[in-house]
Amino acid sequence: MICVVSRNTIKSYWVPFEVGYGYDRVVLGVLTLKGMEDSELPEYMKTTSVLRGAKSLDQFLLELLKERKDYSAGRTLARSTLPGHPLARVLDWNK
Repeated sequence: MICVVSRNTIKSYWVPFEVGYGYDRVVLGVLTLKGMEDSELPEYMKTTSVLRGAKSLDQFLLELLKERKDYSAGRTLARSTLPGHPLARVLDWNK
């Protein structure tokens, strides 16, 4: 489960419930949008895997797929060298 966190998400009534529900049941990651600082995250989110951008998102997804036989090694999922990649507007690339 990946919880995408914006400044609005942090204020949501439902997010603590959803993160708490997933905490012991699934592999859980918190993906922060571009420009979000660690100091802005509530403490309960810091107890999960905090994904700060495309690089950490790739690492998180690759760990989940490690045991899949049909997945080709060395492939990236979120990052791209193509200009205008859709995630470039919302994620920091090198975090």
